[in-house]
Amino acid sequence: MNTNTAEVVKDKFEIGWMNLPAHAQTKLRDAIVKECGWKSLMTFYTKKKGTSKIGVLEIKVIEAEFKKYGINPWTGMPFFDENY
Repeated sequence: MNTNTAEVVKDKFEIGWMNLPAHAQTKLRDAIVKECGWKSLMTFYTKKKGTSKIGVLEIKVIEAEFKKYGINPWTGMPFFDENY
């Protein structure tokens, strides 16, 4: 898993988000918000767009949740490597 912030993930996961099936987006959003302990959906959207910095622990949560859908959150591409 990535453990760096700005340089590796560019502080946003909007690219990966756009490659998710529409039916999965609400479920994934709710899971990320819950696991990261964010208090509002606004926090989710600011993190997704890169307006607010994503922390190392948040990166791990985002990657784990996106992995369930087979998509790399930082590139939007399918992943094949367990250590993407």
